[in-house]
Amino acid sequence: MISTKTTLSLAAIILIVTVGIGTPVFYAFEEFTIETPLPPYAFLTIDISEGNPFYPGYGKGLSIDTIHMFDDVMKVENNVTQTGASVICVIITSQMDGLRFYHSNTTPKESISFTLGEYESVNVGIYINTTNHTLGEVSGSFKIQAYEGGCG
Repeated sequence: MISTKTTLSLAAIILIVTVGIGTPVFYAFEEFTIETPLPPYAFLTIDISEGNPFYPGYGKGLSIDTIHMFDDVMKVENNVTQTGASVICVIITSQMDGLRFYHSNTTPKESISFTLGEYESVNVGIYINTTNHTLGEVSGSFKIQAYEGGCG
């Protein structure tokens, strides 16, 4: 069992990336290599550009001066056989201007948190505001953390 407030490895949280017809394609690295180090470090790439290997052949990325909301981009689950914790607190924080997250019917925020019991999961959506950006300029990162116990 891990101690309270010890960061759980991201491998303990299963990220499932969804792809829908007519929506941008999102993909995740699923194996650990030099480019995708071992936990607690892992990468999830969301590439909405013509550089994406699944690029359908039209468009140049996100339109400028627009707001985009993509439902159910990630599924975050407390896989208790990996975490060893019956309850975890997950915190997702944007490190990019204009990038926010939401789940269920919540308002998109720069940082969201939720509590997951054994094998419970939450689908997370992504909100991107490209106002005051030029085409191809929107780029950034976000952090996903998980701790044993419920969120405050």
